[in-house]
Amino acid sequence: MPVGDSTALAQAMIAVLGKPAPDSQTLADAVKPFAIDCGGQAYLLLMSSLLARARKH
Repeated sequence: MPVGDSTALAQAMIAVLGKPAPDSQTLADAVKPFAIDCGGQAYLLLMSSLLARARKH
């Protein structure tokens, strides 16, 4: 939707709110990648790979 189009935003929000809520497992699965432990593991993996690459050069 275009930036600043409050009508389009309102219509999109109404459309989403008119749908049934997802079940709790679907919601849990959707947010799992953003959990602190997942983020921490991804950060450590990234730092480890960067360190390994730096040591090769």
